[in-house]
Amino acid sequence: MNYSIVLNKGFRMDSNNTFVTLGMSKPEVHAALNMQPSFLLDTMEYYENFRVDYDSNDIAVAFEFFSNSNLYIKSEKFCTLEKRNLFTIPFEEMNTILEGLDPQVRISNSGVISLEYGIGTYLEDSDDIVIRLHDYFKDNFMLEIQNHNTDKQKQLNERIKKLSKKHNIEMIVGLDSHYIYPEQSIERDDILAGRNIKFD
Repeated sequence: MNYSIVLNKGFRMDSNNTFVTLGMSKPEVHAALNMQPSFLLDTMEYYENFRVDYDSNDIAVAFEFFSNSNLYIKSEKFCTLEKRNLFTIPFEEMNTILEGLDPQVRISNSGVISLEYGIGTYLEDSDDIVIRLHDYFKDNFMLEIQNHNTDKQKQLNERIKKLSKKHNIEMIVGLDSHYIYPEQSIERDDILAGRNIKFD
């Protein structure tokens, strides 16, 4: 899904031109999105590609996008980024860009926040989010490892194993199934090719 940030205002879902703004009430956000969140956690609503944060009056105060989305920014100030998915820009490069545009930028170990433009970056502490999810879902929350036989997956599996052991959270082993019959693999490969994805 493609999203476009509108600085200090909100975001637009490019597929249907839906516009969600800061200051909307929770029912207004639901109506604009025409969907309900996947799950709730405190004052946050989680959707497939993003999260909406609300204040104590259920007014939208922030949007956080996840790396499984394609996120773009349309602004003269950020013209060098207009055609780049923000999640493809290295963390340090994005921080440098924000620091160059906003002399009042706030810098921390985990990221950069520009209050002038209402945009920021951060690296979330995986332990923190895992603990919060486990506290909320209790034993219905488990960590999953998979065997895709790639270096990236192997590294991720090691991180997940450590989290499981460190926080005493049950771990399961899974392997996604995307078709039932072997002859359906051709259709699945075509779908993946259309998204520039290839598994070995």
